[in-house]
Amino acid sequence: MDGYLIRTRYTGKKASLPILINGKEVSALISPELAREILRTGNPSIADVPINEALFLSKAEKINQHLHLGAIISTQRARVMAALLLALIDDTPPNIDASPSVLITEINARALSVLEHHEKKDFYKFIEIALPTTQDNHYKFKRAIVQTIQELNNLNIRSAMNSGADVLGKFYEVFLKYGNGAKEIGIVLTPPSHYKICSRSHWLYPRRCYSRSGAEWL
Repeated sequence: MDGYLIRTRYTGKKASLPILINGKEVSALISPELAREILRTGNPSIADVPINEALFLSKAEKINQHLHLGAIISTQRARVMAALLLALIDDTPPNIDASPSVLITEINARALSVLEHHEKKDFYKFIEIALPTTQDNHYKFKRAIVQTIQELNNLNIRSAMNSGADVLGKFYEVFLKYGNGAKEIGIVLTPPSHYKICSRSHWLYPRRCYSRSGAEWL
């Protein structure tokens, strides 16, 4: 296997239940403080858990190193991150044990499905990811993608995306800054404070925002 999967559950008197933060099942170990709160209340579903901004930003830098070692050039890292965030919105994780080509195809298909659902299919060309042209780099590329997915899961990224926290914008800007001002990359994710959108509370789709270049954000 290329990665690992964490499942954290609360076992009460009647049943074993998944632990939810902001309506999303956690994908990492929870803190002792949160565990004590769940035991105190007997409720494994918690909302508005404070997000550790320093942890998110340090993870962003660590992910950037994974992408660097995976031979993903700096100007492509925001694109890769955008595709992965969209692909991870669904509760079912991508099959990280698949071959590089199958995994990338699945990630792209998941991202496209989310965009189509929100009538933003035209933006797919800005976030579609592709394997390196050199066959020898395919598994290096895949390893970086799998490591990034693991880091995002360790941040409980689905719960964070369902919170609308401003730290997510700062997290993404770590990758955006490597784009050297490429306008098409900035289209994908919104700047901080524009997260509540459409019929869902995902930070990826603001009602109406514009990039500095005048292009419409998702």
